[in-house]
Formats: sequence, C-alpha cells, structure tokens
Amino acid sequence: MNSRRGYAVGISHGQSSIIFGGYDGTSHNPGLSSTEIITEQGVSAGPEMPESVHYHAIASVNETTSIITGGWTNGRSAKTWFFSHVSQQFQAGPSLITGKTGHASATIQDHITMENIVAVIGGCCDNNGLLLDSTELLINGESTWQQGKNH
Repeated sequence: MNSRRGYAVGISHGQSSIIFGGYDGTSHNPGLSSTEIITEQGVSAGPEMPESVHYHAIASVNETTSIITGGWTNGRSAKTWFFSHVSQQFQAGPSLITGKTGHASATIQDHITMENIVAVIGGCCDNNGLLLDSTELLINGESTWQQGKNH
C-alpha cells in the first residue's frame, strides 16, 4: 500500500482489491478518506470517500456494489455508503438503526427467496459503553435496516 493505515476495510472485486479509509496513526487525523486499488500491476490511488472513517465494515451487496457501514467519523456513525465498483462512485445508503464501530458485516443469502441480505453484527457501543449484541439486516432492494436477532 502507498499509505499507512490501520482499522481500514478491504474487499476484492474482479482482479483487484480496494482498501477504504482507515487511520494513519496521527492524533490530529480523525481518519482517512482515501482509497487504494491493488492489482497485479501494483497499487494506485482510488476514488476519495465522501468522509474520513475508520473502524467501519464492508460487505458485498451484489456483483457490482459494496456497502460500507458505520465506523468512527467524529463519533460512532450510523451512516452507510454504497460503492459502485463499475463507476467507482459512492452513494449515500440508509442509516443503520444504531451507530457503531468495530462491527462485522457480511452478505448472506435467503435459502428460500435467494435474495442477498447484508448483515451487520455486534460492534461498539451502546449508551452505557457496552459492546453491542445486535444484528441489523438490509434486504436487497429495501431502503431501511431491519432489526435481526440479538446474539
């Protein structure tokens, strides 16, 4: 990579991987808004994110789109961003029910309808500073997150 970054997220698409945001270790920096694209030919700068973020998560929505969820901007964020791997552009997505950092996300498939569902699980923190045991689900084509089972 061309930049120091921790607490970033990455995802593979086609013959490349793209790294989003992160933290470069400087106390005056709230996070990075840069991205980097990694291919067999090397590393290049990718598109600038709409805002700086670290401690976020990423999942695939479908073959061409990923979703970045939550993270730390100037506090725990409930924002989400769709990223088109085709156009290399970001679009605001539906806000999470609860702002969170350090969570996990994945795409699961409903075995009956075969629809993709993005799941956001756990993270930090509730109003008392405790770890979250919640699950939020974004069903393909829906515009709001649904509360899933707590774990």
